Amino acid sequence: MLQSFEASAPAVGRKADRPTRTVSRPAGAAASKASGAPREAKPMGTITVKIPLVTWRDGRPRFFASAAQRKLGFKGEDLRHGPDGAWFTLDECIAWSARRMAEIEAMRETRAKAVADHKARPRFSADVVTVSIMVSRCLEQDHYQGKAVSRGRKSRAACSPHTIRQYNNASRVLENLDDGLIWHSPAAAISPAALEGVLDKIEQKHGLATTRSVRALLSVAWKFGQKRLGLSANPVIGQQLPVPAPRIRYAERHEIAALVDAADRLGLPEIGDAVLLGVWTGQRQADRLSLAGGQIVDDAILFRQQKKHGQPLLIPVSADLAARLDAARLRRKDWRVNYPEIVLDERAKRPFQADWYRKLFRIVATVASTGVLPADGKLGQVARSITRGLDLTAALDGFEPVATLADFHDQDLRDTAVTWLALAGCDIAEIASITGHSLKTIQDVLKHYLGMHPELARSAIAKLSAWALDK
Repeated sequence: MLQSFEASAPAVGRKADRPTRTVSRPAGAAASKASGAPREAKPMGTITVKIPLVTWRDGRPRFFASAAQRKLGFKGEDLRHGPDGAWFTLDECIAWSARRMAEIEAMRETRAKAVADHKARPRFSADVVTVSIMVSRCLEQDHYQGKAVSRGRKSRAACSPHTIRQYNNASRVLENLDDGLIWHSPAAAISPAALEGVLDKIEQKHGLATTRSVRALLSVAWKFGQKRLGLSANPVIGQQLPVPAPRIRYAERHEIAALVDAADRLGLPEIGDAVLLGVWTGQRQADRLSLAGGQIVDDAILFRQQKKHGQPLLIPVSADLAARLDAARLRRKDWRVNYPEIVLDERAKRPFQADWYRKLFRIVATVASTGVLPADGKLGQVARSITRGLDLTAALDGFEPVATLADFHDQDLRDTAVTWLALAGCDIAEIASITGHSLKTIQDVLKHYLGMHPELARSAIAKLSAWALDK
């Protein structure tokens, strides 16, 4: 008997669909039975098994979470025993489906109760300033919207995209904490002790870095509230948080080579360009993505660092980087619209959005460290989308993953540049002329990075030995 499996993911309600089985006879079966003639051995029909939440792809079961299910916290997954284990059988898929449907229903009931509790909260009069009003009005100011302020002799620079993104993310963390309990509370009712408890909850759930972002947001918001909204006390004053330990990470030469190779094999050479641009110039991601062709003058790049209020740096272009940039120009020479930026999203044929660049970099780093695409969550969806039509087996044939790249981030390219320059024998002033760091910052960076590198220790001992022999 032939069997074909179909899967569908209908809306999950209180009445769960049970697996159904449909059998159809082949044409002529009734006539053969009436005539008494012997029947040929033919397939009896097709069995269609529908299991809620299960989709069959190439005979293998998988769960694809809908948008509503993702909002409830569920993610897509392969239905198998472990990452490399056997795939679920039909019976196992049915049992898994029943459990997952119960989990979804329980989560829906929890969310519904939270909404009901929110609606039951007391409403404040229009003149009561809640935390949400204070934060929202603060972030509506021009400089937090990326606009420079210039009125008469008053001038304020726009906040950097990074700061704006950081404050917006922090506001969402506050809004979602305890189903909005703090977000909708009167700002004047928040005491220092209460705020300390709020920050402690956020740190336990999201970590120290996010907590520091929330504290920074609340600090500027409460100052705004005191100045514009008539608030008196500022509970943020005195709220001290520890400074995270400095991230100690730089790449070795073989790691950078693997990153660039992975990018090229995935059909993302522009990510490889951005990596080499970071190593050979030591500039931040935002400065590299905004770098325009007009800034390359006489084989040197004129950078104006966004974070340093336009500090100019004239950096000579190395032969390796020049070859890479020439190849990028050739790839784009037939574009109908050619943007001035050096690093462009070559699939969309436009400048990079920072979030999209970070996703592509993370995909490249994952492949460089594991040899396979990320599979889960939004990153997995993006990875499958950008490699659709690409023969991954052929593309990655012969590629040697470098496992140490699993924790490598784009921001580490700047630290890598500082370290490589020092290892090449550059002094602090020379390094600062490339990366734009202050001399003190260079010393701090070197303190963390160079003490970890054995080449420097060997070089130092060799110099000491040579000096001792001369005596």
